[in-house]
Amino acid sequence: MVNHVNITLLIGGIALFIYSLEAISKSLISASIPKIKPKIETLTSSDKKAFITGFCSTLITQSSSAIILLTITLINANILSFNQSIGIVLGSNIATTLSSIFIGINIEKIAPIIMLISLLLTKSKNQKISSISKTIFFISLLFFSIFLLSFSMSSLKENSLFILYVKKATENSFLSLIIGVLLTAVLQSSSLFITILQILSNTNIITIMEALPLILGANIGTSFDALLTLFSSNKESRKLAHFSIFFNVITSLIFFIFLTPFSFIITLINNIFSLSNASVIAIANILFNLGSVIITIPLINKIKRYYSKW
Repeated sequence: MVNHVNITLLIGGIALFIYSLEAISKSLISASIPKIKPKIETLTSSDKKAFITGFCSTLITQSSSAIILLTITLINANILSFNQSIGIVLGSNIATTLSSIFIGINIEKIAPIIMLISLLLTKSKNQKISSISKTIFFISLLFFSIFLLSFSMSSLKENSLFILYVKKATENSFLSLIIGVLLTAVLQSSSLFITILQILSNTNIITIMEALPLILGANIGTSFDALLTLFSSNKESRKLAHFSIFFNVITSLIFFIFLTPFSFIITLINNIFSLSNASVIAIANILFNLGSVIITIPLINKIKRYYSKW
Protein backbone atom coordinates (compact mmCIF):
# COMPACT_ATOMS: atom_id res chain seq x y z
CA MET A 1 0.00 0.00 0.00
CA VAL A 2 1.06 3.60 -0.60
CA ASN A 3 0.99 5.39 2.75
CA HIS A 4 0.07 9.01 3.41
CA VAL A 5 3.72 9.99 3.98
CA ASN A 6 4.69 8.84 0.48
CA ILE A 7 1.72 10.66 -1.06
CA THR A 8 2.73 13.83 0.78
CA LEU A 9 6.34 13.45 -0.41
CA LEU A 10 5.13 12.85 -3.97
CA ILE A 11 3.02 16.01 -3.96
CA GLY A 12 5.82 17.97 -2.31
CA GLY A 13 8.36 16.64 -4.82
CA ILE A 14 6.20 17.68 -7.78
CA ALA A 15 5.61 21.13 -6.26
CA LEU A 16 9.33 21.61 -5.56
CA PHE A 17 10.26 20.46 -9.07
CA ILE A 18 7.91 22.94 -10.74
CA TYR A 19 8.89 25.76 -8.36
CA SER A 20 12.61 25.10 -8.88
CA LEU A 21 12.29 25.17 -12.68
CA GLU A 22 10.41 28.48 -12.55
CA ALA A 23 12.84 29.96 -10.00
CA ILE A 24 15.87 28.99 -12.12
CA SER A 25 14.28 30.51 -15.22
CA LYS A 26 13.27 33.75 -13.49
CA SER A 27 16.61 34.29 -11.75
CA LEU A 28 18.60 33.76 -14.93
CA ILE A 29 16.25 35.53 -17.31
CA SER A 30 15.89 38.61 -15.09
CA ALA A 31 19.66 38.84 -14.80
CA SER A 32 20.40 38.34 -18.48
CA ILE A 33 17.61 40.06 -20.41
CA PRO A 34 18.92 43.63 -19.91
CA LYS A 35 22.24 42.46 -21.38
CA ILE A 36 20.74 40.32 -24.13
CA LYS A 37 18.22 42.79 -25.58
CA PRO A 38 20.83 45.14 -27.11
CA LYS A 39 22.60 42.14 -28.66
CA ILE A 40 19.54 40.20 -29.82
CA GLU A 41 20.08 41.12 -33.48
CA THR A 42 23.60 39.71 -33.41
CA LEU A 43 22.56 36.58 -31.50
CA THR A 44 19.88 35.72 -34.06
CA SER A 45 21.39 37.14 -37.27
CA SER A 46 21.60 33.63 -38.79
CA ASP A 47 19.82 30.31 -38.25
CA LYS A 48 23.02 28.86 -36.79
CA LYS A 49 23.43 31.69 -34.26
CA ALA A 50 19.72 31.51 -33.35
CA PHE A 51 20.06 27.74 -32.83
CA ILE A 52 23.04 28.24 -30.49
CA THR A 53 21.16 31.01 -28.65
CA GLY A 54 18.11 28.76 -28.15
CA PHE A 55 20.32 25.85 -27.08
CA CYS A 56 22.41 27.82 -24.57
CA SER A 57 19.50 29.74 -23.03
CA THR A 58 17.47 26.55 -22.55
CA LEU A 59 20.52 24.67 -21.28
CA ILE A 60 20.80 27.27 -18.52
CA THR A 61 17.11 27.55 -17.64
CA GLN A 62 16.14 23.92 -18.47
CA SER A 63 12.74 25.09 -19.64
CA SER A 64 12.04 25.12 -23.37
CA SER A 65 8.53 26.44 -22.67
CA ALA A 66 9.97 29.46 -20.84
CA ILE A 67 12.40 30.22 -23.68
CA ILE A 68 9.71 29.86 -26.36
CA LEU A 69 7.31 32.08 -24.39
CA LEU A 70 10.13 34.60 -23.90
CA THR A 71 10.82 34.49 -27.65
CA ILE A 72 7.13 35.14 -28.36
CA THR A 73 7.31 38.10 -25.95
CA LEU A 74 10.33 39.50 -27.84
CA ILE A 75 8.45 39.10 -31.13
CA ASN A 76 5.47 40.94 -29.64
CA ALA A 77 7.85 43.74 -28.67
CA ASN A 78 9.19 43.85 -32.26
CA ILE A 79 12.66 42.88 -31.06
CA LEU A 80 12.61 39.58 -32.95
CA SER A 81 11.03 38.42 -36.20
CA PHE A 82 9.55 34.99 -36.90
CA ASN A 83 12.44 34.05 -39.21
CA GLN A 84 14.97 34.84 -36.47
CA SER A 85 13.08 32.70 -33.96
CA ILE A 86 12.97 29.36 -35.84
CA GLY A 87 16.54 28.47 -34.86
CA ILE A 88 15.79 29.31 -31.23
CA VAL A 89 12.93 26.77 -31.16
CA LEU A 90 15.11 24.03 -32.67
CA GLY A 91 18.03 24.67 -30.30
CA SER A 92 15.69 24.84 -27.34
CA ASN A 93 14.17 21.44 -28.11
CA ILE A 94 17.54 19.71 -27.89
CA ALA A 95 18.84 21.50 -24.78
CA THR A 96 15.75 20.76 -22.69
CA THR A 97 16.52 17.02 -22.85
CA LEU A 98 19.88 17.31 -21.10
CA SER A 99 18.54 17.47 -17.52
CA SER A 100 17.47 13.84 -17.90
CA ILE A 101 21.16 12.86 -18.19
CA PHE A 102 21.83 14.11 -14.64
CA ILE A 103 18.93 12.02 -13.36
CA GLY A 104 20.47 8.99 -15.03
CA ILE A 105 23.71 9.45 -13.05
CA ASN A 106 21.94 10.07 -9.71
CA ILE A 107 23.32 13.58 -9.12
CA GLU A 108 20.35 14.18 -6.78
CA LYS A 109 22.18 12.24 -4.04
CA ILE A 110 24.64 15.11 -3.49
CA ALA A 111 22.01 17.84 -3.98
CA PRO A 112 21.49 18.56 -0.23
CA ILE A 113 25.22 19.28 0.23
CA ILE A 114 25.25 21.66 -2.74
CA MET A 115 22.05 23.29 -1.42
CA LEU A 116 23.64 24.00 1.96
CA ILE A 117 26.87 25.42 0.52
CA SER A 118 25.11 27.59 -2.07
CA LEU A 119 22.59 28.83 0.52
CA LEU A 120 25.44 30.03 2.75
CA LEU A 121 27.11 31.74 -0.22
CA THR A 122 23.92 33.67 -1.05
CA LYS A 123 24.71 35.75 2.05
CA SER A 124 27.95 36.94 0.47
CA LYS A 125 28.41 40.72 0.18
CA ASN A 126 29.75 40.16 -3.33
CA GLN A 127 26.68 40.61 -5.54
CA LYS A 128 27.96 38.35 -8.32
CA ILE A 129 28.76 35.47 -5.93
CA SER A 130 25.41 35.91 -4.21
CA SER A 131 23.52 35.88 -7.53
CA ILE A 132 25.34 32.80 -8.87
CA SER A 133 24.91 30.97 -5.55
CA LYS A 134 21.18 31.68 -5.63
CA THR A 135 20.87 30.08 -9.05
CA ILE A 136 22.96 27.07 -7.94
CA PHE A 137 20.71 26.72 -4.88
CA PHE A 138 17.61 26.51 -7.08
CA ILE A 139 19.31 23.98 -9.38
CA SER A 140 20.26 21.78 -6.41
CA LEU A 141 16.71 22.21 -5.07
CA LEU A 142 15.48 20.86 -8.40
CA PHE A 143 17.55 17.72 -7.97
CA PHE A 144 16.49 17.38 -4.34
CA SER A 145 12.89 17.36 -5.57
CA ILE A 146 13.87 14.42 -7.81
CA PHE A 147 15.16 12.62 -4.72
CA LEU A 148 11.78 13.17 -3.04
CA LEU A 149 9.96 11.88 -6.12
CA SER A 150 12.16 8.77 -6.25
CA PHE A 151 11.70 8.05 -2.56
CA SER A 152 7.94 8.56 -2.66
CA MET A 153 7.53 6.31 -5.71
CA SER A 154 9.71 3.49 -4.37
CA SER A 155 6.69 1.88 -2.66
CA LEU A 156 4.56 1.97 -5.81
CA LYS A 157 6.22 -1.19 -7.14
CA GLU A 158 4.58 -3.02 -4.21
CA ASN A 159 1.12 -1.65 -5.06
CA SER A 160 -0.58 -4.25 -7.28
CA LEU A 161 -3.51 -1.96 -8.16
CA PHE A 162 -1.17 0.81 -9.37
CA ILE A 163 0.88 -1.71 -11.38
CA LEU A 164 -2.33 -3.03 -12.96
CA TYR A 165 -3.43 0.48 -14.02
CA VAL A 166 0.01 1.28 -15.45
CA LYS A 167 0.17 -1.97 -17.41
CA LYS A 168 -3.32 -1.40 -18.81
CA ALA A 169 -2.41 2.16 -19.80
CA THR A 170 0.85 1.16 -21.52
CA GLU A 171 -0.24 -2.00 -23.32
CA ASN A 172 -1.41 0.14 -26.26
CA SER A 173 1.20 2.45 -27.80
CA PHE A 174 -1.31 5.00 -29.14
CA LEU A 175 -3.05 5.20 -25.75
CA SER A 176 0.39 5.77 -24.15
CA LEU A 177 1.02 8.60 -26.62
CA ILE A 178 -2.26 10.28 -25.64
CA ILE A 179 -1.54 9.80 -21.92
CA GLY A 180 1.87 11.43 -22.42
CA VAL A 181 0.22 14.42 -24.13
CA LEU A 182 -2.43 14.90 -21.43
CA LEU A 183 -0.21 14.40 -18.36
CA THR A 184 2.48 16.75 -19.72
CA ALA A 185 -0.17 19.38 -20.47
CA VAL A 186 -1.49 19.03 -16.90
CA LEU A 187 1.95 19.03 -15.26
CA GLN A 188 3.07 21.91 -17.54
CA SER A 189 6.56 20.40 -17.71
CA SER A 190 7.90 17.75 -20.07
CA SER A 191 11.06 17.63 -17.92
CA LEU A 192 8.98 16.64 -14.89
CA PHE A 193 7.09 13.99 -16.86
CA ILE A 194 10.31 12.50 -18.30
CA THR A 195 11.77 12.48 -14.78
CA ILE A 196 8.75 10.54 -13.50
CA LEU A 197 9.16 8.05 -16.38
CA GLN A 198 12.82 7.57 -15.45
CA ILE A 199 11.92 6.90 -11.82
CA LEU A 200 9.11 4.47 -12.75
CA SER A 201 11.46 2.67 -15.13
CA ASN A 202 14.26 2.45 -12.56
CA THR A 203 11.83 0.79 -10.14
CA ASN A 204 10.71 -1.62 -12.93
CA ILE A 205 7.12 -0.37 -12.88
CA ILE A 206 7.34 0.34 -16.61
CA THR A 207 9.81 -0.93 -19.18
CA ILE A 208 11.95 1.23 -21.43
CA MET A 209 9.88 0.21 -24.46
CA GLU A 210 6.65 1.18 -22.66
CA ALA A 211 8.18 4.60 -21.91
CA LEU A 212 9.00 5.46 -25.56
CA PRO A 213 5.46 6.42 -26.75
CA LEU A 214 4.98 8.33 -23.48
CA ILE A 215 8.11 10.36 -24.33
CA LEU A 216 6.70 11.17 -27.76
CA GLY A 217 3.41 12.23 -26.17
CA ALA A 218 5.26 14.46 -23.70
CA ASN A 219 6.84 16.32 -26.61
CA ILE A 220 3.37 17.14 -27.96
CA GLY A 221 2.02 18.03 -24.50
CA THR A 222 4.75 20.60 -23.96
CA SER A 223 3.17 22.67 -26.77
CA PHE A 224 0.21 23.58 -24.55
CA ASP A 225 1.71 26.96 -23.52
CA ALA A 226 2.34 27.87 -27.16
CA LEU A 227 -1.26 26.90 -27.97
CA LEU A 228 -2.55 29.47 -25.48
CA THR A 229 -0.51 32.26 -27.08
CA LEU A 230 -2.25 31.68 -30.42
CA PHE A 231 -5.20 33.65 -29.04
CA SER A 232 -3.32 36.56 -27.48
CA SER A 233 -0.37 37.45 -29.70
CA ASN A 234 0.37 39.50 -32.80
CA LYS A 235 0.73 37.99 -36.26
CA GLU A 236 4.49 37.33 -36.07
CA SER A 237 4.35 35.64 -32.66
CA ARG A 238 1.34 33.56 -33.75
CA LYS A 239 3.54 32.24 -36.54
CA LEU A 240 6.11 31.06 -33.99
CA ALA A 241 3.45 29.51 -31.74
CA HIS A 242 1.97 27.70 -34.73
CA PHE A 243 5.40 26.51 -35.90
CA SER A 244 6.33 25.28 -32.40
CA ILE A 245 3.11 23.26 -32.12
CA PHE A 246 3.35 21.96 -35.70
CA PHE A 247 7.01 20.98 -35.21
CA ASN A 248 6.32 19.05 -31.99
CA VAL A 249 3.22 17.27 -33.28
CA ILE A 250 4.58 16.27 -36.70
CA THR A 251 8.00 15.07 -35.48
CA SER A 252 6.37 13.07 -32.65
CA LEU A 253 3.97 11.41 -35.11
CA ILE A 254 6.85 10.59 -37.49
CA PHE A 255 8.75 8.85 -34.71
CA PHE A 256 5.53 7.13 -33.59
CA ILE A 257 5.04 5.72 -37.09
CA PHE A 258 8.62 4.41 -36.98
CA LEU A 259 8.38 3.35 -33.32
CA THR A 260 9.52 -0.23 -34.05
CA PRO A 261 12.91 0.72 -35.61
CA PHE A 262 13.36 3.46 -33.00
CA SER A 263 12.74 0.87 -30.27
CA PHE A 264 15.27 -1.44 -31.94
CA ILE A 265 17.95 1.30 -31.87
CA ILE A 266 17.29 2.03 -28.17
CA THR A 267 17.40 -1.69 -27.32
CA LEU A 268 20.68 -2.02 -29.21
CA ILE A 269 22.21 0.89 -27.28
CA ASN A 270 21.03 -0.64 -24.00
CA ASN A 271 22.49 -4.07 -24.88
CA ILE A 272 25.85 -2.62 -25.89
CA PHE A 273 26.40 -0.26 -22.94
CA SER A 274 24.31 -1.93 -20.18
CA LEU A 275 23.06 1.39 -18.81
CA SER A 276 20.47 2.06 -16.12
CA ASN A 277 16.87 2.38 -17.30
CA ALA A 278 16.89 6.10 -16.44
CA SER A 279 19.99 6.65 -18.58
CA VAL A 280 18.47 4.78 -21.55
CA ILE A 281 15.30 6.89 -21.34
CA ALA A 282 17.48 10.02 -21.27
CA ILE A 283 19.31 8.83 -24.39
CA ALA A 284 16.01 7.99 -26.14
CA ASN A 285 14.70 11.48 -25.34
CA ILE A 286 17.87 13.12 -26.67
CA LEU A 287 17.95 11.00 -29.85
CA PHE A 288 14.30 11.77 -30.55
CA ASN A 289 14.77 15.54 -30.18
CA LEU A 290 18.06 15.46 -32.11
CA GLY A 291 16.42 13.46 -34.89
CA SER A 292 13.49 15.90 -34.99
CA VAL A 293 15.86 18.84 -35.50
CA ILE A 294 17.87 16.98 -38.17
CA ILE A 295 14.63 16.28 -40.06
CA THR A 296 13.62 19.96 -39.86
CA ILE A 297 16.93 21.74 -40.70
CA PRO A 298 16.82 21.06 -44.49
CA LEU A 299 13.26 22.45 -44.54
CA ILE A 300 13.96 25.78 -42.79
CA ASN A 301 13.89 27.89 -45.98
CA LYS A 302 10.65 26.24 -47.12
CA ILE A 303 9.15 26.85 -43.67
CA LYS A 304 10.10 30.54 -43.88
CA ARG A 305 8.53 30.84 -47.33
CA TYR A 306 5.34 29.12 -46.14
CA TYR A 307 4.89 31.45 -43.14
CA SER A 308 5.76 34.54 -45.22
CA LYS A 309 2.44 34.00 -47.02
CA TRP A 310 0.45 34.38 -43.79
